[in-house]
Amino acid sequence: MTGAPTNYSITPDLVSNTGLSFDAGTGTISGTPASSSAATTYTVIASNIHGADTTTINVQVLSAEDYSSWNHRQDFALNTTASGANISSSQSNFPVLVRLDASYRTIFQQALANGADIRFANKAGTHLPYQIERWSTAPGDTSAAIWVRADSVTAGDTTSLSLYWGNGFASSRSSGGRVFNGLNGFVGAWHLGDTTGIDPRPNAVAGAPAATPSNNNAAFGGGSYVIPSGVIGMADTLRGGGTRSGPAPTSDYLNIGSAPDSNDANFTGTNTYT
Repeated sequence: MTGAPTNYSITPDLVSNTGLSFDAGTGTISGTPASSSAATTYTVIASNIHGADTTTINVQVLSAEDYSSWNHRQDFALNTTASGANISSSQSNFPVLVRLDASYRTIFQQALANGADIRFANKAGTHLPYQIERWSTAPGDTSAAIWVRADSVTAGDTTSLSLYWGNGFASSRSSGGRVFNGLNGFVGAWHLGDTTGIDPRPNAVAGAPAATPSNNNAAFGGGSYVIPSGVIGMADTLRGGGTRSGPAPTSDYLNIGSAPDSNDANFTGTNTYT
């Protein structure tokens, strides 16, 4: 589509399904949900006199939770002052990485398996979407990496958040799609190594393609690939070398097309090796 959109539409009917509002002039979704609803994929069309572009979003409305029924709470703060992250502009709907290590062993002991009852909230007690990328209680490896979508991060100050755990009746609400939301501009978010062997690495953004470890000359990683640890959770190693037209045995790459060696949607262009 050429030029700015002048009209937006969404299907199925978001308003009747959730009670949220949809502005056909701006494409903005707003309001307070009237009821909970299952995860649903919606098609959004932006158009003008020259044509149209289409994308999909995933919307789920969860029932409210009363965190007073959680047995444990830990408050923490995001420090954006000069002594911390030194951020000069406030952020909204920003994914923040929360790490837990062996010094928080009590949380791992008291929480449900795989952190199913873990929850996060802002200072007002409003639930914050989160995704557990890693949760390990293996001997010698008590650790967790959790992405939390902070609704607001104040510049040059501290932003208070709370971690809750200790509810035996809770079920997991971990969701990459709610943290790395297409509505907030995310096109792709891959937590590399988060699967087995060289299986496709899932994309946290709903409707976006996975990243498949590939090699057009030999076996990815040289065969018998062992997923390494990274700075955040697990990772992937690409050996490099060669070119697209002349791949070398070490020409590992991640294919993010809709099928091997193809392009799709936002993920267009020619693969190259560096």
